[in-house]
Amino acid sequence: MQHLADTSADAIHAHLRGLFTDVRPNIDSMPYFVGRQAFSWASRQPEMIWVETEVCQLMPRTDTRQAVDRRVLITLLWDPTTQQGRLEPDLEPESLLTQLHVQLVDSRTLVDVPVLHELSAEDQSLLNRDWIEILGCLQTGADEMIEDQSEAGGDLVDVGFPERLQMTGAYTIHRIARLGDMEFLFKLGFQQQPWVSPAEPGDRDYVMQDVLLRGQEDRWSFELWTTSVP
Repeated sequence: MQHLADTSADAIHAHLRGLFTDVRPNIDSMPYFVGRQAFSWASRQPEMIWVETEVCQLMPRTDTRQAVDRRVLITLLWDPTTQQGRLEPDLEPESLLTQLHVQLVDSRTLVDVPVLHELSAEDQSLLNRDWIEILGCLQTGADEMIEDQSEAGGDLVDVGFPERLQMTGAYTIHRIARLGDMEFLFKLGFQQQPWVSPAEPGDRDYVMQDVLLRGQEDRWSFELWTTSVP
């Protein structure tokens, strides 16, 4: 597969540029670069290569940093024999660029959480006692949010939110607030692919998700609440 990808690289790039320019006529006025790319055999047409390409459009900024305006996912069915391809907008089930390894980073312990909004010493003791179970519950909630409430993303015309193409899969706990008896609201921040260089800490979050956790008889359950921009 790597050999076929290498030998077809120039032809694929030329083809992609033509496709992208046809759909986005202003591409010449907005610089772009090719980001991540993945190659696999097409499941429905085994003789064809399925090519996923992330195209990153750059936008001007008032400061000296460069920033990505948006990421577009172009999916292409490529014939390695004829060196010809066609646009295939429907993602395959095993899309490599939109698969995320969802994982908690930074705030792995309660003391790492930046904001413990009006949590009493008793609240913190309770959360610390069940912290492992709570993290497992949050992980299930984060997985469900990605699976059910996000889109593969990167479509040339329709822009959804949140888009998995924009995300790294990493998330952190920003805030915990007590709502009621054994009810706590967790604000999760899902990080985005690098979009500005050089990056600053505030550039990381792409989408925020409120998750309500309820404790009952040493068991915790979750409910996904509001999804919002940072």
